[in-house]
Amino acid sequence: MVEGALHPEALAGVAREGGAAWINHAAERAGGTLAEGQAATRIALDLSQRFTTLVFGEAGEAAATRLGARDLLLDLETPLAGPFGRAITRIALPAWMVGRVAPGEAPVRLDDHRFQLGERRYVYDQWGLRQKG
Repeated sequence: MVEGALHPEALAGVAREGGAAWINHAAERAGGTLAEGQAATRIALDLSQRFTTLVFGEAGEAAATRLGARDLLLDLETPLAGPFGRAITRIALPAWMVGRVAPGEAPVRLDDHRFQLGERRYVYDQWGLRQKG
């Protein structure tokens, strides 16, 4: 029943019966859907390529950030104690959390659950990763 009511031919019939306002609304929805699809195609990441070769254009910047492509992957020389019993040797620091960091700057372990990178301190425990101070 739902599939039949939402079929494009059924929706076109509803728009015709509703008159100009419904036809205009249907055209706006179709145009919006098409525009969203084209925008997604422009910013899609080709994940079959090496990450280091991907190019993020102006339109792709927001998508790259949202998808985590700008996150900083940190290798921890001295592991943190994981909240569930496993040592944490690598952690992804979201781009929005990073702040100013000099190129090549390494994280400094402060204790079992805390580390510092640049001027910012972070904690990773049973509540996840968060910035502290």
